[in-house]
Amino acid sequence: LITPGYLFSFIKIGVHESSVMPSLSFTKNIYDTVRLFVLRVVYMIVPALVFFIVFSTLGTSSIGMLQNLDVRSFILTAGLSLIIVLITYILFEILLFFAKARLAYLNSLTEALNMYKVVLDIRRIGVFNILKWLVFMAILLIAVSFISSWILAIPYVGFLIYIGIVIPTLESIGNYSLGLRYSNIDDDRSGLVKFENGISRFKN
Repeated sequence: LITPGYLFSFIKIGVHESSVMPSLSFTKNIYDTVRLFVLRVVYMIVPALVFFIVFSTLGTSSIGMLQNLDVRSFILTAGLSLIIVLITYILFEILLFFAKARLAYLNSLTEALNMYKVVLDIRRIGVFNILKWLVFMAILLIAVSFISSWILAIPYVGFLIYIGIVIPTLESIGNYSLGLRYSNIDDDRSGLVKFENGISRFKN
């Protein structure tokens, strides 16, 4: 219960562009863990519904294809179903990433659950900037995976080091970089506020 909430603290220091290590607070960390759980449940509702609808509608026809030994049609149908579910899951997982950042920035679960505003945040940050961040995280993951293969080879303690040190460190770096990525939205918001203020003065 404490670990997810504590790792979430790295997003908080990232959005405020701080370099101070977050302190461990049992009450606050457990509270954040509960909020993150609610956030994940809500954002995974749509992927779960898509999974259920796709496989309930195409599952029956797929069974018929297998019974008729129509292997080619079965593979195409199963592949299409998997692609639809996978794309939906990835899209909502990305939304969840930035919903976490919005939660860290505004400290409001209601705001983080507002998917429309999360999408607006993503547009303000820029798809290209997000792609750069995803590429960075992919490279980091590959590098850590390579190093982890050596660590896991250590008898007895290798797995414990991987679980207790490598994974939390990787998630901390990822969360902090997500917070930094989201902090760039401040410039866009300040520009929008200035624009709205200018319109208001013009009307007056």
